Amino acid sequence: MCLPAAAMLGAMSMRTESRGGHTRSDYPERDDENWLANIHVSMGAGGMPVHERVPISDKLREAATRHANA
Repeated sequence: MCLPAAAMLGAMSMRTESRGGHTRSDYPERDDENWLANIHVSMGAGGMPVHERVPISDKLREAATRHANA
């Protein structure tokens, strides 16, 4: 149970923005320009989580932008 929690906390702390249910007082605004992306988590050497920012496709980016501006 500790490893999934560590993976989730690491992904949350990578984002320098607030999005959905994940809000940060030091970054209160949403930042689509830099963070309209997924964070993939895998297990690295020694069993520790490795986080990778993966941009979403242009098609999804356009849809998300339309939705945010609606």
